[in-house]
Amino acid sequence: MNTLSITLYNRPKYTQIVLDHLDLCYNIDKYNIFIYCEPNNKEVIELAKKFRPQQTQVTINPTRLGCNKNIYQALNYGLLINDFHIHLEDDTVPGKDFLLYCEWCREYYKNTDEIFSVSGYVNSNNNIHQFIEQNNDFNKISTRNWFTPWGWATWKHKWLSVRDFITPFLNTSSVSWDLILHQSIKNKKECFPMVSRIQNIGAENGSFCPSADWHRKNQYNEYWIETTKKYQINFIESI
Repeated sequence: MNTLSITLYNRPKYTQIVLDHLDLCYNIDKYNIFIYCEPNNKEVIELAKKFRPQQTQVTINPTRLGCNKNIYQALNYGLLINDFHIHLEDDTVPGKDFLLYCEWCREYYKNTDEIFSVSGYVNSNNNIHQFIEQNNDFNKISTRNWFTPWGWATWKHKWLSVRDFITPFLNTSSVSWDLILHQSIKNKKECFPMVSRIQNIGAENGSFCPSADWHRKNQYNEYWIETTKKYQINFIESI
């Protein structure tokens, strides 16, 4: 089984971009897709309902849960029914070979205890934690002591080992769930592609993005796999 979840709220423009790109991903036909929508935006809900309806289960929350709880329920369900699960948000745009990259990492790192998650994102614009200089290593994968929540995946047994650290903070809107997870796995690593497979477009109306200028300086990545179109089928670990 292949599973993927998406959490949505009130940004139909971003939602459309994410779904359009996901629809073009290699192997998307092989996935069971779970979309969790907050109840506040009819346009977003309609976009979710129209996306690959034969593959997609749409859940509309009865009341607004907030970012932390909505993402948590998506992760928890996906990782209870499957041994490996991929998650996207409404501003994390996947490159065409993103699913192939995740599938390769799923098999390669599943028994590597130090690897907690598969990240699809690197930043080649700004020298921040996820910074990797622009390069042509399109099929190479490396690891780092970090957790990046933008287009990522993990394994059931690894999720179950840390989820209880997150639950006490689900109702705390001032703290993002990923910061708690990052602290709880501080001795673990993520794998990542040398050329990003995810673009973060969330400059507007984000729960934890203070401004469009901040987003461009810290998250937006002009160079990624869709810039080059050098899609890969097989990957290798960079030594």
